[in-house]
Amino acid sequence: MKVGVTAMVIALLLPLGAWAGPAVDSDGDGTYDPVDVCSADPLVPSSCPFDTNTDGYGNGCDGDFNDDGSTDFSDIPFFGADLGAGFDSGIGSDMNCDGAVDFSDIPFFGAQLGQGFPGPSGLGCAGTIPCP
Repeated sequence: MKVGVTAMVIALLLPLGAWAGPAVDSDGDGTYDPVDVCSADPLVPSSCPFDTNTDGYGNGCDGDFNDDGSTDFSDIPFFGADLGAGFDSGIGSDMNCDGAVDFSDIPFFGAQLGQGFPGPSGLGCAGTIPCP
């Protein structure tokens, strides 16, 4: 009897898995959107999964260094200090994950500054700290 019920439940639920469809990778970086901390930024390589400040947005698409919810001119002093020092002080300013804060991080910050907000991220908890 239990085998029959189990088989029936499996038969009923199996089509739901097919309905969900394949996982999507919007930016083509090799990381599926639901677990991609920079889900729409093809500049951010999949080898850069870091989220230094644990807000759910990966370093490559998180220029909100003061964690106020927007990427704007108030973030420039934080980035500038780390750029001058050459290392990430723990705010995620090493936006290309090469181990240094230098001129190669500027295009990432510039893109974020132009967008005005961090992300997007595929994580549902993005924007809250901590977001695993």
